[in-house]
Amino acid sequence: MEIVRDCWESNEVNCFAEKLTLCAEKLSSWGKEITGTLNHRIKSYKAQLKSLHDKRDSASVQQYKEVKDQLFRAINQRECYWKQRSKQFWLREGDQNSSYFHKAATIRKHNNQINALKDDNGNWVTWETGLPQVVDNYFHGLFTSANTSCNEIIDCVSHIVPDWVNVELGHPIQEEEVKKALFQMHPDKSPGPDGMTPAFYQKCWPIVKGDVVQYVRQFFENGELKDECSEANVVLIPKKKHPEFIADMRPIALCNVLYKIITKVLVNRMKPFMNSLISENQSAFIPGRLISDNVMVSFEILHYLKRKRKGKEGYMALKLDMSKAYDRVEWSFLEAMLRKVGFQEKWVQLVLRCVTSARYKVVYGNHEVGPIIPTRGIRQGDPLSPYLFILCAEGLSAILKKYEQRGWIHGCKVANGAPRISHMLFADDSYLYCKATENEASRIKDVLQKFENASGQKVNFTKSSIFFSANTEEGVKQRLCQSLSMRTAPDGSFYLGLPSSMGRNKNASLGYLKEKVQKRLQGWGTKFISRAGKEVLIKAVAQALPSYAMNVFLIPLETTREMESLIAKYWWQSSSTTSSGIHWMSWKRLCQHKSKGGMSFRNLRDFNVALLGKQCWRLLINQDSLVSRVFKARYYPNGTFTSASLGPNPSYVWRSILEAQKLMANGVCWQVGDGNSIPVLGEAWLPDETNPRIMSNHPSLLSAKVTNLMKQGSFEWDEELLNDLFEPRDRDLILQIPLDSSITRDCLVWSRELSGVYTVKSAYRLLQELKGEMDLLETAENKFWKQFWSLKLPPKMKNLVWRAGSGCLPTMLQLCFKHVPVEARCPICSGEDESTLHALVTCTAAKRCWDRVGIGTVVQQEDTFLVWCINSFRLLEKEKKELLVALCWSIWNARNDKVWQNKRVEADSIVSSAKTFLNQWKNAQDSVIETTFSGSLAEDAAVCWAPPIVNSVKINVDAAMFNENRQFGVGLVARDMQGVLIEGCTKLFQGQVSPATAEAMGIREVLSWIKKKRWTNVCIETDCLQVIQALRSTIEMRSMFGQVVNVCKDMLKFLKDVSIYFVRRSANMVAHSFARASIFYPDCTFSLESVPTDLLPILVAEMVI
Repeated sequence: MEIVRDCWESNEVNCFAEKLTLCAEKLSSWGKEITGTLNHRIKSYKAQLKSLHDKRDSASVQQYKEVKDQLFRAINQRECYWKQRSKQFWLREGDQNSSYFHKAATIRKHNNQINALKDDNGNWVTWETGLPQVVDNYFHGLFTSANTSCNEIIDCVSHIVPDWVNVELGHPIQEEEVKKALFQMHPDKSPGPDGMTPAFYQKCWPIVKGDVVQYVRQFFENGELKDECSEANVVLIPKKKHPEFIADMRPIALCNVLYKIITKVLVNRMKPFMNSLISENQSAFIPGRLISDNVMVSFEILHYLKRKRKGKEGYMALKLDMSKAYDRVEWSFLEAMLRKVGFQEKWVQLVLRCVTSARYKVVYGNHEVGPIIPTRGIRQGDPLSPYLFILCAEGLSAILKKYEQRGWIHGCKVANGAPRISHMLFADDSYLYCKATENEASRIKDVLQKFENASGQKVNFTKSSIFFSANTEEGVKQRLCQSLSMRTAPDGSFYLGLPSSMGRNKNASLGYLKEKVQKRLQGWGTKFISRAGKEVLIKAVAQALPSYAMNVFLIPLETTREMESLIAKYWWQSSSTTSSGIHWMSWKRLCQHKSKGGMSFRNLRDFNVALLGKQCWRLLINQDSLVSRVFKARYYPNGTFTSASLGPNPSYVWRSILEAQKLMANGVCWQVGDGNSIPVLGEAWLPDETNPRIMSNHPSLLSAKVTNLMKQGSFEWDEELLNDLFEPRDRDLILQIPLDSSITRDCLVWSRELSGVYTVKSAYRLLQELKGEMDLLETAENKFWKQFWSLKLPPKMKNLVWRAGSGCLPTMLQLCFKHVPVEARCPICSGEDESTLHALVTCTAAKRCWDRVGIGTVVQQEDTFLVWCINSFRLLEKEKKELLVALCWSIWNARNDKVWQNKRVEADSIVSSAKTFLNQWKNAQDSVIETTFSGSLAEDAAVCWAPPIVNSVKINVDAAMFNENRQFGVGLVARDMQGVLIEGCTKLFQGQVSPATAEAMGIREVLSWIKKKRWTNVCIETDCLQVIQALRSTIEMRSMFGQVVNVCKDMLKFLKDVSIYFVRRSANMVAHSFARASIFYPDCTFSLESVPTDLLPILVAEMVI
């Protein structure tokens, strides 16, 4: 930081580019000095420790600690260095996986290596014998514009950008959105030509933000983009294992971070409006749309074609392969599309300035080719490029729709009432659907030729294929394949990485998933990675590999069990030389939550069902989407998804989705608004997770809606009517539901999330509860595991104690239980059999360690190590709990040193090692680069109330629950800069809501109060972190909590200088007291003179005298 600050404040440099160059030079020198000597320093530190190990004088002991600290820091630096080079972002630093990262970086470098390629004549050339010329010729040809004419495509496109969107796009740039764009980047992504990664800007944001924000503002004001900013290095990534030609390489542009900040700001402004600009046939990059939408619709159409055996005319599906899609985009076509859809001229020019300013150099090791100055193409690696590409693809969609409207082509229709679909697009992956006739094939060729002439996009016909319906004659198939220069789609072909169709043997069709998991696990091995690293790897990578397929397909049990077996085998494998290790625990126990003693690995079948549940949720909620309309017409034309059945001749996607129907029935319920959409009987709408449906069976309820249970013309329950029609259980539950005049829309919500929106995580948990594997009652054991896993300790230490507490530690006695031929006696004291408790606690050598730190070792005869831990955690403070875990780890290491290397076991050394390593690790965590955009709201929260600044108002708000009365209240307290009460309010509400919802309603009351009083410069404080996070979030929220939050967001847009902050309860005690008092003083307003005497003392205590 000091180097960066010195460079930024230096008098030698003036502009941003000069500061960056100077900074890069200084940091490069410093980096070489640090990393270049790492291995030498580590070796030297280890030698010093070895010479000091047996010395006992105070000076040597102190020197030993200092050298060990230096060694730990150097090892951490080495691990971080190799992690950054390996690009293994899934694994955390801090567990000394340096060898693994080194290996990963080495393999990555080897896989990307290019020593020679063939030229146009088929001759092999190297970097010394002509490869630079091959590269230069290829990219100059690829990035050179052809003569294009785009009018025929542009004429089909509609003007769809409204004026208000252009107003939103043109707002002045705010510092916060520049920061957001920067912190959306992964800190260790590869740098551009200036050599700076996102981590540099993120770590040094307080120093560089002024120049960065000014640079971005200048661009948005006058389109100024200096050449050095828009330069990019192009790296070549092989598309296949053994590339031969330059076309087998994928060019990735490494742009400067400053340029990517600018384009990310552009994207962040444009993204919210893309859903209305891009047709429903395109699923890529649009918020709210998923790749699975394309897969589901395309799979359903192909299933229809496969089963279509009747009719004179067949249908065909054309799977198109676009050649070098991004690189061939014509700038003139992009410009015409931007203008035609209705973007204002300034926005068009800003986008084009980014695109046309590209300057490339192809870099490989010490080789450089260039500069290459393109006249077409958009950069792969530029955040803006995907959105520009799908905008260009709208041209293809527009002309296809025109041809369909004129009756020149006919899309597929999977059922009566289903939409007719002529194409599905996902970026450059395309499926076109039409009748299998020569006339329509000719029309399709015409469309593709016109689109190529306009956009530069070229179909690679040799890699494209056609899938015909079952009723298409063989002769027709051959003629159409010849006419379109395509081949028939082979069996087992894939679309978007998934099988296009499914045969009878599902294990064969989806068996590739097991092979992918096996290949990845074998590639990792065990030699270079710690057990704690294995945990992260399994959860973040191995179990995530099949999740893409699991989104739309129910994986057969045989395949999931084989994958789980592979993962379990890898988990227990003790070394790379053995094919398997001792399986100390069943996979079922490993899948239990960490609070129950497991490792929280996923049960793949339950995870699969939870993922499929997401598709069910989308079919329920987004009923106007293309995928919902297709599936409704095909499988439940006269009903709803919840009542749908398998039906005749279903596709495997539909069979799979229905597997999650029971899950949805247990998790989805109605949020009552005006009650017009909710039948009283049969639907889930009561606030009871075990049974949310009405049990009463009064005849008058058969066709009644929930709105009929309310007083006419008001949002109140008709209690007299409820008493007449319902049993006490149902009546009491109905009265718990609050009715709010600001929430008039009935909507389906996911009951297991505060937001009311389905999540795979909560659905998986619900599945565990339904199976009885998620015990809701907290036992002493559960409480211990929760406390244990929440400790901030090195993963290797926690993993050791988990193994010990779960009976998975290879002590001599445990090995005997597993039929390993060893002596059960303790190898340290030989006094008794070596159980886990004995090895870590009651052995004489271990006892001496515990005595030195003041942790008791008294146990009952039948106690286990886990029981000792539970009892110890009840008595110890947090620091001592951490020391207990660290000392267990150190004792076990010393025990292993004795067993395998016959080293002496010394209590002082063991205790010192535990304390030293723990302190070193904590110090290392303090220096980790923090790159989270939102920061920690909780850590920055005020602990004591403080008065507002001059000429402003501070309002504290809190909520209180009175569930026994089916009521809740809020307290609002407005004070001036001296802490003097301006006004206080209490509000009392009927019904029961979640505490977070009550707090959100308190914020809503405050905002209404501010509007009524016309206050400005207002600071609002609440002690509910969930509300603050929700107000700052952009995620969808459907629940009552979410709807109240949305109302608050809308109100904030129209209030001047109002800010909301999270504070601790201790800084919100006056509002807390007012909220508690709302039960006694409902709906009251107080001045300082009229405050009740029981509330006055706490109010006066916070006044500034």
